[in-house]
Amino acid sequence: RLHLIDRPGAPQSLLLAGRLLPATGSADETAIEAAVNVLGGMFSSRLNMNLREDKHWSYGAYAFASNALGPRPLMLYAQVETPRSGDSLVEMQRELAQIIGERPPTEEELSKIVANEVRGLPGSFETAGSVSGVLQGMLRYDRPLDWVATTTQRLEALTLNEVSAAARSYMQPDDFIWLVVGDRSQIESQLRELGWGEVVVLDEEGRPVAH
Repeated sequence: RLHLIDRPGAPQSLLLAGRLLPATGSADETAIEAAVNVLGGMFSSRLNMNLREDKHWSYGAYAFASNALGPRPLMLYAQVETPRSGDSLVEMQRELAQIIGERPPTEEELSKIVANEVRGLPGSFETAGSVSGVLQGMLRYDRPLDWVATTTQRLEALTLNEVSAAARSYMQPDDFIWLVVGDRSQIESQLRELGWGEVVVLDEEGRPVAH
């Protein structure tokens, strides 16, 4: 499940990987969000530290989980130097393999995430618009009335085992669909050399292109 959309002359490649998560409000929602943050939710998260700070192949590599009433997407993304497209995919997949295996989330990472989330709470209510957005989200996802008041409690009660379990459940590398948008003439051979299976070339509407 490796797809390629051709953008002739593109100076960089856009790398995307996605899979579905349970709906917003699932029992393990807080643990899922923490696991996503360990992988790529902050500047200091693993994907960005690897592809940007260590390899210098990208200006930024992140992960995020969108909210939805039904199944919701978990997305990984990075914009990388065209010659490093294949290498960057390997590194992204390696980060997925490590977070569920030899390098699970650590207490230091979890503590940093909890502190960042708690300290950022006041900023979520600085304007009438932001307050309205929080209230709309509570209604849309059927949150209890004390959802905001208990946020710190939920975060601080989160255990490392719960975060690791969420990573193992939802970050299996083989569960992701991969998409690369870039200059086909420069990157197609890189993708085929990965040995990940068939590379499906798509047009900009997502329709397969005949070879």
